[in-house]
Amino acid sequence: RVFASTADGRTLVYAGREGALRVCDLAMGRVTRDLQGDAEPVNRVFLSPDGRNAISAHTKVERIANGFTTTGTTLIVSDLDSGRCLHTLQGHTGMVTGVAFTSDARVFTVGSDASLREWRLSTGECVRVLERPKHGHQKLWLTPDRAFAIATCKDEAPRVWDLATDRSHLLEGHVGAVTHVALTPEGRHAITAGDDWTLRIWALATGRCLHVLKAHTAEVTGLIVSADGRHVVSAGADGSVHRWFLDWELIPKHGAPWDEGARPLVDDFVYRLGTHDFDSLMRTLQNAGYGWLSPEGVRLALPR
Repeated sequence: RVFASTADGRTLVYAGREGALRVCDLAMGRVTRDLQGDAEPVNRVFLSPDGRNAISAHTKVERIANGFTTTGTTLIVSDLDSGRCLHTLQGHTGMVTGVAFTSDARVFTVGSDASLREWRLSTGECVRVLERPKHGHQKLWLTPDRAFAIATCKDEAPRVWDLATDRSHLLEGHVGAVTHVALTPEGRHAITAGDDWTLRIWALATGRCLHVLKAHTAEVTGLIVSADGRHVVSAGADGSVHRWFLDWELIPKHGAPWDEGARPLVDDFVYRLGTHDFDSLMRTLQNAGYGWLSPEGVRLALPR
């Protein structure tokens, strides 16, 4: 079954037996509407963090002499409230496996055709294509400040794109596949884990491995970073769960009402969680190195 739920746990989107995408209100326990789709079957569905939009991936498969081949994927952007199709995104020549939304109405997608594509949600226009011809991608992560995109694949180390320069580099060091990636709240570091039983902490800007964490005696099967960026929890096939304390060295600065460098972090927080929990927003800024900003200045900078 293909399905996804909104961050607040109130809405489920799933593909029915006949292929139609359906929106279900989990509180009421019933289907409220169908989403306009495509003739091809749905193989994945992704929801925006604010719960307003769904992107469904419809992959076309054709029979060939020795089996089947993928000839392309159509992405349908839908409005969850009305069920209406907003845009059709076409360009990927393989299966789409990863989608990341930004707070400024952009979407990044990756797939088996080894391309990273950037789209404008407002128009459905593809504005950038970054290609690596050798390996297709499986999953995609985007840092909160929209500075870096990280993609994993089966046959290559995780690749990091600097979205300001379009340059990329690999996070090389793991033996075997990397199956999990977690990002720190400030967007400067990533933690990876996989088949070699280890966790690695990376500086995204340089691709340098800062630390190797060893405790598991089998592959790592789960990985999360706490909201304040101070703890990592990992689970392994050996049945163990480990919690790691991260002691970041943040450079102190003199107090100031506001710094535009914090804008992407604030926009991303508001996009995902709204403006109600101001204390959590201030903790997020503090853990990202902006603890010297005044609450009054941050309040004035909130989106109206």
